[in-house]
Amino acid sequence: MFKTKITKSKEVTPKWYLIDAKGRRLGKIASIASQLLLDKANPVMRDYLMPQAKVVIINASQIDHTEKKAISKLYTNYSGFPGGLKISTMGELMAKFPERVIEHAISGMLPKTKRGKQIMSENLYVYPAAEHAHSGQQAEFISIDVNAYKI
Repeated sequence: MFKTKITKSKEVTPKWYLIDAKGRRLGKIASIASQLLLDKANPVMRDYLMPQAKVVIINASQIDHTEKKAISKLYTNYSGFPGGLKISTMGELMAKFPERVIEHAISGMLPKTKRGKQIMSENLYVYPAAEHAHSGQQAEFISIDVNAYKI
């Protein structure tokens, strides 16, 4: 009789990934980052374990987008109070908080549960410039080229 090996949380080691978003499309960055955050390529991972993959995205202010998308794509934020709906375009948000655009795209590709929110808050780090605080982790660089990286 075969025995199923149960993976313990101690057996899953955290792995760091670095993505340079300079000149890359938002959807491609978000799809690769969400797959890495969910640890889809790790054969040891199970559904009952919390993924330990950490993703650092740098140069968020230099992502590639069209002029039409900068004007037409809208982001809404509602405070819960009457008259508390704030609508901003992608261009406005990229000027003030470029990391929020990438975080919003990645959160749309993660599960809409407590676990998905926990993965976003604990394992994703987005920086608008090239400097980041996680250089000591020796993160593996993920190059985003056309059809170059597939999980």
